[in-house]
Amino acid sequence: MPARNNVIVVDLPGFGATPRLPGETSIRSLSEAVTTLIDEQGLRGIGAVGSSMGARLVLEQARRALQVLIRVVWTDFKEQVSRRLLSFA
Repeated sequence: MPARNNVIVVDLPGFGATPRLPGETSIRSLSEAVTTLIDEQGLRGIGAVGSSMGARLVLEQARRALQVLIRVVWTDFKEQVSRRLLSFA
């Protein structure tokens, strides 16, 4: 692991200064927005950290973009996580 890391804090659509997405806001639509950001920035070999709803988003991101993520951390995730969802690990 490098001695220094860059940190990018994502302003999710509809949760800060970024406008809401058209249509329904869901973990899936937010994950698609994050995937677009990752692709546009050319990011690879990244770690993702999420807490509470962000944990669900991080797990969905790992499922969708496994080739991009090298580390995933989640906290305060109160829903039961299935073995199938974690099979990427």
